[in-house]
Amino acid sequence: MHRIMHWGRRIEQEIDRVFQHITGAQQLKGIYNEKRRQFSLVKNQPREIVEKVASDIEKLLAKKRKALDRLASEAERLQREHLWQDGIKWWNELPAALRTAESLTILRKRLKTNLFRVHLDSA
Repeated sequence: MHRIMHWGRRIEQEIDRVFQHITGAQQLKGIYNEKRRQFSLVKNQPREIVEKVASDIEKLLAKKRKALDRLASEAERLQREHLWQDGIKWWNELPAALRTAESLTILRKRLKTNLFRVHLDSA
């Protein structure tokens, strides 16, 4: 019975040692003792801390929302001012062979040929 209790205490001590090593508890104690004069311990009020953090998060989100609203308003204004129809009209007037090109490389080649043809025909 004595041996079982002895081994039980040894296992408990080893688990405690490993746990303190893993969590860094000893290092934290050492740092605290070394820098004790730089710290002040005060009793905190958990409710006040949670309320303060919640308030700070609300303020941060309000600022983000305001910035997104400004960004969206500006994007909408720019979109209204942009003449999208010109590009669509120009694209629709291109020959079908250009609009149905299999790749960007083919589109570029056909577009150059088409632009030269249009320019030379009008000259």
